[in-house]
Amino acid sequence: EPSAEPSAEPSTEPSAEPSAEPSAEPTAEPCDIGLSIDCVPLSSVRNDAIIPGTCNTAVGLECDRATTGRLTQITFRYRGNNCDQIPDPNQRSYECVDENGGPSSREPVYIEFTNTKNGDIIFSANNVMLGDSIVFPEPPSRFEANTAFQIYNSADRTTLLQAVTFHTSCSQPFFTGQQFGALSVCGYRTENGNIFSCEVEAQFVYTITNLGDNSLNLDTLDYEFAIGDGEVSFGTRNFNGAPLLGNGERNERFNVTIDTSTEKIISANGTVTGSTPATDIECKASDSYTERVGPTPPPPPPTMAPKGTRRKLYTEDLGNKGPKSIIKRTQKQATWWR
Repeated sequence: EPSAEPSAEPSTEPSAEPSAEPSAEPTAEPCDIGLSIDCVPLSSVRNDAIIPGTCNTAVGLECDRATTGRLTQITFRYRGNNCDQIPDPNQRSYECVDENGGPSSREPVYIEFTNTKNGDIIFSANNVMLGDSIVFPEPPSRFEANTAFQIYNSADRTTLLQAVTFHTSCSQPFFTGQQFGALSVCGYRTENGNIFSCEVEAQFVYTITNLGDNSLNLDTLDYEFAIGDGEVSFGTRNFNGAPLLGNGERNERFNVTIDTSTEKIISANGTVTGSTPATDIECKASDSYTERVGPTPPPPPPTMAPKGTRRKLYTEDLGNKGPKSIIKRTQKQATWWR
């Protein structure tokens, strides 16, 4: 049946016009993450000798009798070098003679330290391998002005490989990283209690930074680092979405020991990833670190003889008697200054 009520009159007001401007897009959370890598020394025998922000101990920490006192203990490292394979130690008292081809990286060897005045054996070490440390203990009184060592192929002392005399009263250059024949100085103690070392306990520190104002979820850190030609350490740390607040930081640390008695490159690199909590937008950052560490010896002493002294170069046939030095064990000629 038709409706009894009449139809409504059409509206006299026009319909609203659609908006000319599109609606604003929802704002996405920014994902902004940063990574920086540094090497930080944990401890040092002389903090003022560490180059700030680096892991170089400024090898070349010199023994100075006026300020440090005389030597009381020395730590050497066996490098296996022949006499002609090392820099000049810049000591007037230094003598080095190779026999039977020299050490030439041989291992194991027998090393004997002797008194230069009477030839008595002070200390010895057997079955020494390349890279081994030798702690020369405190002598009964103190180190003589000169000390000597001989390297043999074995403890029976049938084959002499190298004979060295060097100065140990700190009136001539003596510093960490310095080499005397096949041995390098890796550390020493002095009368006033100072301890000098070429080994640095350190950390590679990976600093992760949230560069934005909003919180981020951390995902992973891929890392890799190496000390010289040694084994490369690498891996991944999983954070499983751990939050990092806006403008916040998080440090990931890796302990290392750096032997700076020889020149080497230390390096590290890494990549960190994160994401926004709500929109799951991913972001990542990478960084790398490289530093040269190693000996920085003090300048050489003057080459001129001190005023009022006379020095001449002479050669003596050592024969079976020899001069009062460890070179007396050789059967060749030796040339040195006096």
